Amino acid sequence: MQPQINYIAVAVSALVRFVVGAIWTPLLFANQWMEYTGWTQAQEAVAQSQMGMTFTVAFISYLVQGYVLAHFVHYTNATTAKTGAQTGFWMWLGVAAVLLLQDSLFELRPLGLFAIKAGYELVSLVLMGVILATWKKKSTA
Repeated sequence: MQPQINYIAVAVSALVRFVVGAIWTPLLFANQWMEYTGWTQAQEAVAQSQMGMTFTVAFISYLVQGYVLAHFVHYTNATTAKTGAQTGFWMWLGVAAVLLLQDSLFELRPLGLFAIKAGYELVSLVLMGVILATWKKKSTA
């Protein structure tokens, strides 16, 4: 059976992920992230000049991720905050955490950097799962 996707919930979950990202590294872990990556203030200035495109592409990718997670929520019959959070957690563990850990290991990055990135992914996917599982589409009847 094809899932009924609540596109408003997908958009809101993407927006929540975007907001979490705006808080997570820049406000909570900026110094640690810069230390782990070797990022400099000069690089930051260049990056700032390209933020419009970066944020646009990031948000589009969050929409795609929300759409895919909405399918997972449907297939797991997640309809409560708890089951939505669990679905987000399993997506994190099976996809995001594994890929981030592999990247960290093969790129010889500090595990602290993995922890910052994986923590962001975990919080974001759990929140997205909760939103997608609990946001009920209004009936057209």
